[in-house]
Amino acid sequence: LAAVAAAMAQAPGGSASSGSSGSTVSASASSTSSSIPSETIAVATSSATPAEVADALEEVRMAVEQLVIPHQEAVELLPRDDRLLAMQAELISREYKLEYE
Repeated sequence: LAAVAAAMAQAPGGSASSGSSGSTVSASASSTSSSIPSETIAVATSSATPAEVADALEEVRMAVEQLVIPHQEAVELLPRDDRLLAMQAELISREYKLEYE
């Protein structure tokens, strides 16, 4: 997999995205949730191992808590399969109340 690439800095209220190659996340609301819901991790699919699911969700948590919220930076996440991208998108919108693209 390719390395995580940080995108340009965004002003508060920016947006983020989810494409077939990766997701871009930027801050649009203040949120400080730091736990990954166990029910999200339990949704492991046949195409992704539990370790891959945990890695994908941890990648989101680290990116949001270390770059997006404190520095208002958009972040491009690693390319993942569609099911993992959907799980990442759910975590971003439900737990952190952020937008993505």
